[in-house]
Amino acid sequence: MATHLEKLQFSERLQQSLLKAGVSTASPTALTRKFNVLSPDSVVSPQAVRRWLEGTSIPSQEKLVVLARWLKVSPEWLRFGDANRTPATAKEATREQPAEYDARALATMIELLSVENREALARIITALLDSEGKTAGRAKRRP
Repeated sequence: MATHLEKLQFSERLQQSLLKAGVSTASPTALTRKFNVLSPDSVVSPQAVRRWLEGTSIPSQEKLVVLARWLKVSPEWLRFGDANRTPATAKEATREQPAEYDARALATMIELLSVENREALARIITALLDSEGKTAGRAKRRP
């Protein structure tokens, strides 16, 4: 469970990222609408967004991934921060270093895609596995 300080620090990073993206933090309701358009399968309430902004709550990993994609920061930085990095350097580090994805976070990102894009991603992954001489094995294909 996150401590009070962790919640406050998350709130600061969220507000910083929103402002950098040109998104006003004045209206939790407006932020809720924008978030829910980006994530219709994982909607939030204005009260939840207000708690994020006040530093009394931290969103689930699924919602963190949506926020991070929207605000163009890494989910890890948004959730945990890093004393040595700003959002920009966290983003650059993500590009420069091989990504180490949390399987659940990656699955969440895939679920956010449209059916057509999930099918396209499945074809890409299959082609990559084929190029490495590997097979998907028992992986189930879901649209």
